[in-house]
Amino acid sequence: MVPLCLKVLGLPILIVSSLSDPRNLEHLLKTKFNAYPKGPYFRHTLRDFLGNGIFNADDDIWKKQRKTASIEFHSSKFKNMTTTSLLELVQKRLLPVLQEPVDRSISIDLQDILLRLTFNNVCMIAFGVDPGCLSPGLPEIPFAKAFEAATEATVLRFVTPTLVWKIMRHFNLRK
Repeated sequence: MVPLCLKVLGLPILIVSSLSDPRNLEHLLKTKFNAYPKGPYFRHTLRDFLGNGIFNADDDIWKKQRKTASIEFHSSKFKNMTTTSLLELVQKRLLPVLQEPVDRSISIDLQDILLRLTFNNVCMIAFGVDPGCLSPGLPEIPFAKAFEAATEATVLRFVTPTLVWKIMRHFNLRK
């Protein structure tokens, strides 16, 4: 993999040759992780949403958190729980949701359904709670909507001058 790091408007932009090759992804996320620091701008911009956790950490803090997470993620108990959770979610939630449009010969938004599946699965594994995103009728789930809004607000920080989003945050102004 031959990564290229550019700066645009003073911000580091990483262009990677191909992340479809698992070796390149491992290089970026594990083997040479320290070669691609997030840096203070990234960490500060995302701190309200991600705190100082593994997704917003660099260097020794990241190594410590990754080691702790790795132990848990590789345990047989965790692997069994995630497998059981996903199988149950697919059988009891996803398949019935997919069967309804087949029975009624109607189109569906597969991207929305797969996003709901992913969100449900993460919530069940991380919090032990099924938020119900794949319930019949595909209801709007307040927690999922709030998570999406937080994600969108965080992304907007990268295209909004820092001073502007900080003022907006201080006065609790939204887009």
